Amino acid sequence: MADAIHQLKVDVGLRTDLKEYNLTDEQVADLVRISRHPNLYNNPVEITDAMLDEMYQSMR
Repeated sequence: MADAIHQLKVDVGLRTDLKEYNLTDEQVADLVRISRHPNLYNNPVEITDAMLDEMYQSMR
């Protein structure tokens, strides 16, 4: 299922990585900070800064 979701993202043109931006650790930290949207607090699974950092780091 994860492969199908990834392919759907590619097919509709959603970004699946951030490699072209060559982000620094400081820029990734800024992404984590600005990702703190109020909708994250409505999620049944708590989304932590560490989870966001790991996600952005894996996209670098």
